[in-house]
Formats: sequence, structure tokens, C-alpha cells
Amino acid sequence: MKLILKYLLISLCFLFAQEKVFYLKYEENKNTIYKNQIFRVNLSLLSFDDNILYIESNMSNYRGIKIFDGSVQWQDLGENKFSSFLYFKALSTNIKLPDIHLTLVGYKDKYHQSVKGDSIQTKSLNWLGNSSYLLSSSLKVVDDETNIYDEKNNMLTLKFKGKNTNIEDLHIKGNEIIEQNITEINYAHPDMTATYYAIIPNYINEFKFNYLDINSGTFMTKTIKVTLDKKTSFLIQDINPDIKTYDKYKLILLMLFIALSLFMAYIRKKISYLVFTLILILVLVKVFLIQTKTTIGEGSRFRVLPIDNSTIFYITKKNRKVVVLNKVDNYIKIQFQNKVGWVDEKNIIKN
Repeated sequence: MKLILKYLLISLCFLFAQEKVFYLKYEENKNTIYKNQIFRVNLSLLSFDDNILYIESNMSNYRGIKIFDGSVQWQDLGENKFSSFLYFKALSTNIKLPDIHLTLVGYKDKYHQSVKGDSIQTKSLNWLGNSSYLLSSSLKVVDDETNIYDEKNNMLTLKFKGKNTNIEDLHIKGNEIIEQNITEINYAHPDMTATYYAIIPNYINEFKFNYLDINSGTFMTKTIKVTLDKKTSFLIQDINPDIKTYDKYKLILLMLFIALSLFMAYIRKKISYLVFTLILILVLVKVFLIQTKTTIGEGSRFRVLPIDNSTIFYITKKNRKVVVLNKVDNYIKIQFQNKVGWVDEKNIIKN
């Protein structure tokens, strides 16, 4: 009788353990989760089979979240314990974490276990002032550079490094920004790096933006001193697609010669003056009126300067027809819509 009771007790313990073979928990689940926040969920697994060959995992039934990596990678902690984690982004104020379905495959048996994801009410933020719409547990501007963009504006480039940062939502308000964009986003969660640029008036000497520190739940302000990079600015004085000042003088001088030549042809009645006038008109058309056009491929990178380590501020998403403005070594200066930059000539698509 005692042997039977002992066997039943062991069986009940085993069945109870099987019900608790897998559980899901939040890391610091007492903290508020905000809309558009990137957050981490820890997973823990306990197996009662000493001979697990591999673990199969999948997710379903989630709402209002972005999953950054759909595959669950398990770490063996020893003693039949495993751990893993996932990163999510809250896309709405009412989200649901995915249900996790688990299969443990051993030499003889398979174990199936599922756990339901929690529903969570996230918090919306009231962004004010120089908002960036960024939420981060650690955000740094590791480098900044200011160059001349045209006669009235500068280009400010910022390089970011952060943890749990929704960098793809970056859009800074205020600062009289004319144009802004973010390129070269690299995620290796929780880490992030990215490059951002803004076209701002050249009288702006401070660039400010706010972001939410998710550890403290408070808004923080970053202030960047806008100082022209003297080493490189002289190289891009002519980045403006409009005709440069000295080109305007050349155009005016050439038109004066054409007018004078026409006047002399009228007064002297000589064919030589008409021929000279025609040559001047052809020069005018070739130099100032005819635009050289070409096509660049998808993924072409617009650089501030015609050098390999220059800041990239725009990347084409498909083939684009552009106007060629200049060439230095293996870089061509091109204009596309209102953007002007240097592109490696290997990106040109030849007909």
C-alpha cells in the first residue's frame, strides 16, 4: 500500500511539474510601458527530461506590437533550465503579447506547452516643444557635424547610439528645420546606431530636442552646439543646385559679349560678327542651359562630400533619374528633386 501511495505521489508531482514546464514573465513588469516603446520580455523554461535534443518555439495571437525577431533562441542554464528573451515594440495603447507554443523534443518523447501572452494598456505621451518622438533607456549623440548646405542653410548631421530606442520614429519638431531624414539604422537589440541629418537656417547656433527616458519616465533635453566644420565646409560651398555666384558673373559677361557682338554685326554689317555671336550662343547653351542627366540605381548613397567616409544623408529606394552637376575622382555630384549630394559613379546605370 505504501508503495502504491508513493508511486501516486510521484506521478502527481510529475504531472504538476509538467503543467509548470514553461512560464513567461516581464522584466521589471512594474514599469509603465509607453506607446512606441521598445521593451524586452524574458522567457524561462524548466524541463523534466534530462535528454532534450532541441526546442521548437512559435508565436501566435498577438495584437498591437511589432516583433523584432520571431525566432526564440534558448540559452541552456544547466540543470534542465533554459532562458530566452524577445524584443517588442508597442504600436498602440492596447496591446497583447503573443501566445508562446513550445515543443521539447527528447530521445523518446515530445513535450508540448503553451502560455498565453498578457494584454497590456500602454501609456500615450503628450509631446511638446522640440519633441523628437524618441523613447530610450540610453541615448547618446556620439558625433555631430555641421557643413554649409547653401547660401542660407547648413546641414547638421548627428550620429546616435542608444538602447531600446525607437529610432525609426525620429522626427524633430522646432529648430526651424527645413528638411530632415534618418539613414543607416542598425539594430542589434537592445543596441542601436543611426545617422540623422537636418537642413537648418545658418543663423541657428543651438539645436535642441527632447526624448523620453524610459527608466525614469521623464523627458530629457539634448542640446547640440551648431558649429561649422571649417575643414570640410570649403569643399561643399557649391552644393546648392542654383548657379554659383562666380558662374552668375560669367553668365552676365557672356551675355554682354553676345549683345556687343550683335550690335557690332548690325553696325559693321560683317558676317564675321554673326559667326562670333553664334559661337558665343552655342557656348552659352552648352555651359549653362544643357543639363547632363543619368540614372542611378536603388540603394545609391548621397554623401555630403566626395570622400568614402563622408556622412550619408539619403539612400535611394529605387532607380532614379538625376542631373549631373560635377565630378571629382570616382564621385559625381548630382541633383535629385531638392537633394544635392555626391554619389559613387559605380551606382550609375548604363544604358
